[in-house]
Amino acid sequence: NVLHDFHFFFYVYSKRLFCLPFLLLILLSTLRGKFQILFPNAFYLLCPLFNVQMITKRGFQTLAFVACIFTWGFLHAKVVKVGGKGNFKTPAEAAVQVMDGDIVEIANEVFANDAAIWSANNLVIKAVGGKATFKGAETHWQILGKNTKLENLVFTESQTVAIEMTGSILEIKNCTFKNNHVALFAKDNPANEIEIIYTEFNGNGSETDSTGKCIAVEVVKTLTIQSSYFHLAKNCSYIESKAQKNFVLYNRITDELGGKSRYLIDFLGGGNVFMIGNVLAQSPGALENFAIEYGKETVNITANAMFIINNTFWAENKTNGFLEMNTSSFFNKVWNNLYVGDGK
Repeated sequence: NVLHDFHFFFYVYSKRLFCLPFLLLILLSTLRGKFQILFPNAFYLLCPLFNVQMITKRGFQTLAFVACIFTWGFLHAKVVKVGGKGNFKTPAEAAVQVMDGDIVEIANEVFANDAAIWSANNLVIKAVGGKATFKGAETHWQILGKNTKLENLVFTESQTVAIEMTGSILEIKNCTFKNNHVALFAKDNPANEIEIIYTEFNGNGSETDSTGKCIAVEVVKTLTIQSSYFHLAKNCSYIESKAQKNFVLYNRITDELGGKSRYLIDFLGGGNVFMIGNVLAQSPGALENFAIEYGKETVNITANAMFIINNTFWAENKTNGFLEMNTSSFFNKVWNNLYVGDGK
């Protein structure tokens, strides 16, 4: 998380480094005499304008200072307010206008059928004063830009895809996805990194067929899911992933009463898997006999390894098992897990 936050900070604020040359000019002009004595060659190389008698010391300082302030103000990320008395009525309106590095603050309201396309980079989109709710059959956010953060948002009752990710680097924090046909779908992008933390997935999928999804991730660089809660899936796996690296850490993934999942987690394309400290429970109504599936489709990722450590698995049905592996050509370590119930 520290590395991810540093990465985000660098993307958003590195633009302001353009101000540093102006600050350097101010400093050099202030210490003009001493700098010229100590470093005469560098002085004449870096600051030829100092030898032009028409430009005074104070005038040069003023020019550099004004340029610095202008550059800082121009590149500074602005806050865009949505809903309430904000700049825009809906996120869909704001998405067209925001620029790279902006912070979008959404009021604690319910937005019906909001279809937004976010194409700017380095965005922070968050609700303030409570969670903002996006509800309705046409709710569909497309994220095309790089390095996007979503926080304190609720997506519910979307009959398409609540969030479709085609950009790269997405963080979802403290959000809720409830009763969506597809909660999150990430398209192929080998540079994409997805992190989901403190988020709930409740009742996603389809009651009538298997076209619904909870989380479906195509070939991406990394998928990290941590400290989140998955339950009551409808005819789908909670997590379907073809990511090159998968980190599933300290989550609760449980069918519960009325849940009807397929696999709890389906690592379709293999890859590196790190499952640590999770609580998993598969209901008698589950559509598959195993909680975890690995390598069902062609394993085409160079590195394949599985580490399943310190998890708790509960199964009531005697036919339910914990792990199904469709390939043996990789390293695996299944260690110190607790198996509870009648499962095999």
